Amino acid sequence: MDADTRDLAFVDLELTDADGVIRADLERTVSVTVDGPGVLQALGSANPVTEEGFTNGEHLTFGGRALAVVRPSGPGTITVTARCEDCEPVTVMLTAR
Repeated sequence: MDADTRDLAFVDLELTDADGVIRADLERTVSVTVDGPGVLQALGSANPVTEEGFTNGEHLTFGGRALAVVRPSGPGTITVTARCEDCEPVTVMLTAR
């Protein structure tokens, strides 16, 4: 992505089983952290009746899914880590140029 505060990266989060099938029947709180030259702009789940905010680092999944929006703050490698109860942490690296 561009190392520009006007660009965004959308990181899909999915609760899956061992075969990679989305577990739409699960709702779990997911927490997301961002390290490096970027910020977590928003975290949500598309649940139409939630009262949760979108600006903190935790959100309940909906249909086994959530979406993290990351904004770069400069060039470099941005590390996005998602954690959820009963799941191994998952990390993705984004490059802002």
